[in-house]
Amino acid sequence: MTGVRARVARAGQPDDAGVAMLTTLVVIMVLTGLSILVLGMVVAQTVPVQLQRQQTRTVYAAEAGIEAVVAQMRGAAAAADYTGAVYGDARGLPCARAGTLSDSLGDLRYEATVQYFTQDPSTQTAAWRTANALPCSPSYGLTTQPTFARIVSAGTAVTGPRVGGGVGDRSMVSVYRFRTTSVNVPGGRIWMKGRTACLRADALAPGARITYATSQVCNAEDQSLTQWVYAKDYTIKLAASTFPGETPLCITHTSTYSGGATPTSLQACRTDGTRWQQLFSWEGGARWVAENSSITGYATGWCLTSGQSSGTESQVVGRSLHVQNACGSNTVWGSFDPDPSVGAGAASAATKQVVNFLEFGRCFDVTNRDVTWAYMIVYPCKQDPNPSQANLDWNHRWFYDEPAAGQPSVVTTISVLKDNSTSRRYCLSVEPGGVNPHPTLVTPCNPEDARQQWTRYGDTGATGTSYIFVDSWGRCIDTGPRYGDYSTLVAASCTGNTSQKWNAAAQSPTASLTAYAEVYG
Repeated sequence: MTGVRARVARAGQPDDAGVAMLTTLVVIMVLTGLSILVLGMVVAQTVPVQLQRQQTRTVYAAEAGIEAVVAQMRGAAAAADYTGAVYGDARGLPCARAGTLSDSLGDLRYEATVQYFTQDPSTQTAAWRTANALPCSPSYGLTTQPTFARIVSAGTAVTGPRVGGGVGDRSMVSVYRFRTTSVNVPGGRIWMKGRTACLRADALAPGARITYATSQVCNAEDQSLTQWVYAKDYTIKLAASTFPGETPLCITHTSTYSGGATPTSLQACRTDGTRWQQLFSWEGGARWVAENSSITGYATGWCLTSGQSSGTESQVVGRSLHVQNACGSNTVWGSFDPDPSVGAGAASAATKQVVNFLEFGRCFDVTNRDVTWAYMIVYPCKQDPNPSQANLDWNHRWFYDEPAAGQPSVVTTISVLKDNSTSRRYCLSVEPGGVNPHPTLVTPCNPEDARQQWTRYGDTGATGTSYIFVDSWGRCIDTGPRYGDYSTLVAASCTGNTSQKWNAAAQSPTASLTAYAEVYG
């Protein structure tokens, strides 16, 4: 009996198989829900991941565009000049550049555009950049030397992961500052008046003759025999002899300032008591006057000439250069027209002269020493080897203020003393408005006259605005249309060009890539 009841009791207890099945179904449903949730999260993140991947790739493409432009700009080199130096050539600068590159996910493309400026565009507005960008031609680059370039480069994904509508495309901007130098390298031809002949050395060697060669020879021949330097020590050197490893050679005479004409020759430049035979002062009448033996003044009446006191251009060609007691004024046989690049001799702010940067052998000049003349010119800089400068002509001695230390500019007048008389002070003047460029003139100084007020800028830290004179109407002193053999002195719109820089100190900023940022919108 006991055993039977036990079996009946066990048979009446609940069966646990149904619970297990239910638990399994619940677990399956939960896992399925979690899987769907995870799948939704994964799917939801696919587009952002693709976008991030595309943005990373396209920003690299944009950066590659900037690097490609900078490489092309750095490679825009001109042919070596006659000194062997190589400088950049603005004609080879790019206005735009495009290209493709590849990574493991596909092809990328960059498209870069470039704007060039003489002032830093980093903090300027779009309107300013549009107004001040230098003209750039795909055919010939630039005709003006820039100081800064603003590069905008857009990167896009051509193949591989991509989000529709170009959402992942990116653009970068950077400003490149060119490595520039404001150190002028002298060396140019010395033409006879009329420019049908120039001075030529027979050889790059001591004792070589110096002759008047035809313009065809001057323009076609190796420049090493026809390029000259008018140096700070008042000597006239053959430019090729000033190169490293060469012995400087100077035009030399042996005249005792008696008798007739004495031929010149090339001789090693001297520093001893006979160096006066190699010293020459440029003077009015377009002539070089010899210095006396005590170096206290000119050897009055003794000049570089063709060795004759008259003659035509054809009669001068082929003759040797002489020192002769025959200083003609603006003559074929005794006057010259040196290239501006021959140099300014010792002319500088220290001698109270105002030297142009572009035509760096030219200085402010009261035309024909006449204060009533309607315009001023830039004339080959006059000289006086005497430390007193007593013989330097008054029409090349100008007085103005430079900015005080730490200051970018100062308002000043620019004056000359007619015949070196303090009671006859004349100031550089310009009329308001009207013609642009407007010629400058000199008028009796009046501190209340706005026509005579100039703002002198020193080193402002920006090449385009340094070492300029600005009038009361915002125009800069510049070189303008020619008067005879020489450029006039004018007030013109400020451009930052080197022709508007005067008594400029040497500047050599290094190249840099700055203002790196992403372009939005």
